[in-house]
Amino acid sequence: QYSLALYDNQQLAPGKYELRISYENEHELNETMHQLLSDMHREANLCNCNVDVNAWEEGTERRW
Repeated sequence: QYSLALYDNQQLAPGKYELRISYENEHELNETMHQLLSDMHREANLCNCNVDVNAWEEGTERRW
C-alpha cells in the first residue's frame, strides 16, 4: 500500500499535504514527481477511486 511516509510530509488540512522531496538536479525531481503522481493514481484506481492532485514547488513556477 502506498504511503506518504516516504516523504517528509505535513498535513495542512484534510486531503492537503506538504511534502519535502530532496533532489540533486531538475531531472531527478521531475522523475520523482512523475513517479509519485503515477503511484497516487494507481493506488486510487486499485480502490476504484479517483484522485485529484495539484503539485508544485513552492517559491517557483514549477508545476506537475
